[in-house]
Formats: sequence, structure tokens, C-alpha cells
Amino acid sequence: MNRSAVICEHFHYTRDELTVLIAARQVRSVRGILARFGQGAGCATCLSTIEQILKELRTSEQLRHAAWASTERVMRVDEAAEAEVTVTDARVRSISDFLHHRYARIRQVYSLQMVVTDNVSASSPAQWADVGVIVRPDEYQVYLCGQGGDCPRSGFLLAMCRTQEQLVRCLDRFLMYYILTADPYTRTAPWIDMLANGTQHLRRVIVVDTLRVGVELDDMFQTVAGAGSLAAGFDPQSCDSMEEVAHVHFEHPPETVISF
Repeated sequence: MNRSAVICEHFHYTRDELTVLIAARQVRSVRGILARFGQGAGCATCLSTIEQILKELRTSEQLRHAAWASTERVMRVDEAAEAEVTVTDARVRSISDFLHHRYARIRQVYSLQMVVTDNVSASSPAQWADVGVIVRPDEYQVYLCGQGGDCPRSGFLLAMCRTQEQLVRCLDRFLMYYILTADPYTRTAPWIDMLANGTQHLRRVIVVDTLRVGVELDDMFQTVAGAGSLAAGFDPQSCDSMEEVAHVHFEHPPETVISF
């Protein structure tokens, strides 16, 4: 099946879009999915696709629950990299501490590298992390799905957020979508390769909210992330609108890097 095309005449969604809807709205029966997102009785193509999606989501949930159950492990924090950093920008440190605390429980289960920096060069470390944030005087640039190590690849620029609230909402929704559809052993770089038109798809879901699942992702994040995220002082209901978030490029240096 062409994952970038609508499934069939009974659904006006691509396979990846339907997966988001099923996962975010927590509909877990074929009949319920047809009634809520489709039309008619369905056909062999869409019924088979629904069964495959439900099987994938069940597998992902089982692996996730098993991983959550073993969160006695030491949190994956890059202590060595962090120790080498000379912090010259208090704002970078502040944002880093905030995100580190907010996503601590998620990173006990998912091996994600997060980088906060003010380095905007083409080789900025934010572009080589699962989640990278470049702190600018008047905005935050959000890079996603990069990968370092032996098989490095640059991430992509999802958005430029005007406020910290918009930044946090972007990251919350991205991480919640990733958690819902990826198992704990798949990093973000190979995960996005599984999505048709991956970067455009994520922008539509996370920034534009074309599927209208943003509120559900916000609410689910609060449950999954636990009390630690709530203690980080962010109320998704009072957040600035995502409508002003842009996604354009720009360059130029200074440099403070915090990796965690």
C-alpha cells in the first residue's frame, strides 16, 4: 500500500494519519474505528489495514508497559558530555534544566538524546540529537530525529517557537506521538523513516494539528510523563496558541551546548 495515499473510498486519511487518530483517540475496535473515522461498512483493503494498525499499536503498548515496569534503571543522562560544557548562557541552562526535569520519566524508558544550545551553525549539535533546541534571543528552533554515533544523520527543523510555552507544547506532542507509535527500542531517526512524507506529516500533526488530536496528545502526555512533568510548571490548557509557530530556516553562531 502507498502510505502517502488515502486508504480507500471508506477513509479520507492516509495510513499514518489513521494510526495517529486511533492511537490518540484510543479507539480499539474495527467497528468503532469505522464508525468514528470512516464511512460505510469498509472493504478488504481498509479492514486489513485497520487490523494491521491495531496489531502494531498493541505490540508497541506491550513493549512500552514492560519498559515502564522496569524504570528502576539508572536514567540515561550523558553525564560526561554535560560535565564538559562551559555554561555561558543562563537562559540555555534554564531551558535545559526545565526540559531535563519535565521529560525525566520518559527518558528512563526511551533512549533519547536531547540537546539545548545557542549554536546555530550548520554543524550545531542540536541537529544531531533526537530532540534539539537552539535558543535564540527571540525564539526557539526545534530540531527532531537527528542521530549521532557511527551512523550520523542530521535532524530536521520542525518549527520556530516564539515562546517557551509553544516550545514545550511542540515537544510534548512530538514525544507523545512518538511514544504511542514507536517501541522503546526504536530511535527517532529510523522511526521517522517509517512514516510516509515523515517531516511534512509531523508538521501537520504537531504544529498545524490538521487531525485535531492536539488536545488528546496534551492530556495523554500529562498521564504518561507523571508528576515530574506537572511539577515543571507548565499547564497545557493555558499555553499560547500554536498558530503563530513558524517553520523556516536561518543561520549564525555563538555557542553554549548542554547535552542530556
